[in-house]
Amino acid sequence: MENTNTKESKIIETVKVKLKDLKPNPFRNFELYPINQEKVKGLETSIKETGFWANILCRKKDGDIQIAYGHHRLEALRNIQPPDTEINVIVQDISNERMIKIKGNENDEIYNCLPAAVDEQVKSVKEFLENNRDKAREVLSSEGSEVKRVRTGAPMIAKFLGENWKVTRVEESLSRLNMIEEGIVDSKALYEFPTVASAMNFARVVKENKVDLDTQKAVAKEITKSKIFGKRSIEQTIWDFKRFKRKIKPEVDSVDFCNYQLAKSANLINSAVTKLNKFKRGSKEWTVMRIIEGTVLAKEDIAQITIDKFYKAMDKLAKIYEEVSDIIKNLPSEED
Repeated sequence: MENTNTKESKIIETVKVKLKDLKPNPFRNFELYPINQEKVKGLETSIKETGFWANILCRKKDGDIQIAYGHHRLEALRNIQPPDTEINVIVQDISNERMIKIKGNENDEIYNCLPAAVDEQVKSVKEFLENNRDKAREVLSSEGSEVKRVRTGAPMIAKFLGENWKVTRVEESLSRLNMIEEGIVDSKALYEFPTVASAMNFARVVKENKVDLDTQKAVAKEITKSKIFGKRSIEQTIWDFKRFKRKIKPEVDSVDFCNYQLAKSANLINSAVTKLNKFKRGSKEWTVMRIIEGTVLAKEDIAQITIDKFYKAMDKLAKIYEEVSDIIKNLPSEED
């Protein structure tokens, strides 16, 4: 029976093996999280400058030598050395469970939690636990309670992966994976994003706005180029892309356009309300003098400078509010 002990296994041996004979971690999903060629190029440079560190961890399984981690380093080495080149590798007795955990820890430490790496790890654990119900029960029963019914959800996956993996992090990953599986989000577009937060913003926006997959790919490239990843910025980029891609047809696009602009305006107004509330609270304790263009002014003088502009702005807001309210009343409903 296979040893499933997750503690550090003793080194069995260090062996020489040809590059072409090393097999990948069987739990590494290259379709979901492909080899990143930019990282490979960087590692190629590092290997040429400092040499190759022979610390790839492996196991022997069914006559093969499988690497637990180091896929990018191995790819870099294969690019600069002939396939028959022999390297030293460390071989341990590693269980399937530990192969998955080692892979996940490497992603966390080296690749700074890239969305693709996180989702690939969550998916591999989910599939492993679904195919190994006894291990799933063991994970849930670790606190002493007997478990009969097993549901492979975020809490179980997070518990399996360890304390660095919060339940909310796994929940968001499962949400992204579901949207990819259902054809709502394009995986290549999603994994253009450099952080989990920016990828989650993108996924939510394209779902809410029902953005087609081809548009997602083009928009993702524009957003990552600008490096502005806020939810509103993503929405604006999507709208701009649609507007420049084809002529606006008022009878088709007017409702979507108005809804977007209303949401954007509401966000700005709420931001203004927040700032005004801060001003109101702060004014009660305001005793600090302020210097403007070399002149010391009391708070009353400062108020006199800005209050007229403030009142004019509020008058304009009230007027535009009435006009927009009339427009909203005449917009067709979704049922129409």
